[in-house]
Amino acid sequence: MLNVLQDVGSFTLDALPALCEMSWAQVFLAVDRLSRSRQVTLHRTHSFEYVVSIGTVA
Repeated sequence: MLNVLQDVGSFTLDALPALCEMSWAQVFLAVDRLSRSRQVTLHRTHSFEYVVSIGTVA
């Protein structure tokens, strides 16, 4: 997942399972783990979607 985000950029949480060839549950657990270690960040958009990005917010 980190490689996909590094190569392509930010994506919505709903788009990641198809891009990473993982189940939605696997993506959810990976994003949870990576966000806790501050390797990725989650941002809620105005349309109530979540965008996953590499790195931390300053």
